[in-house]
Amino acid sequence: MLEFSPETFTELLHAIPEAIPYCEEPQHSEYLQKEVFDKLGKGETIDLTKLDLNAFDLYHTALSWSDHYAGMERSWQKGFNKMLKLIQASAREKRAFF
Repeated sequence: MLEFSPETFTELLHAIPEAIPYCEEPQHSEYLQKEVFDKLGKGETIDLTKLDLNAFDLYHTALSWSDHYAGMERSWQKGFNKMLKLIQASAREKRAFF
């Protein structure tokens, strides 16, 4: 018969890593402001092939949709829980709950 091991459960509970965010917080880039947005505001055209792609990072181009990302996280959790409910239980060799 399977047994629940509180010690093993507590150990595993404390070993859970910290949550990793889906995306970095967006930050302002002076380079993009000067080379892209100011020129667009003046109605100038921009040659994207001349942009220095090493002058900015992806988080400089990210949108600040924190609610969107929170909704996406909830959707992933719901989908994952639904998938886990459909998995058949399997017997373990150790015959212990954890």
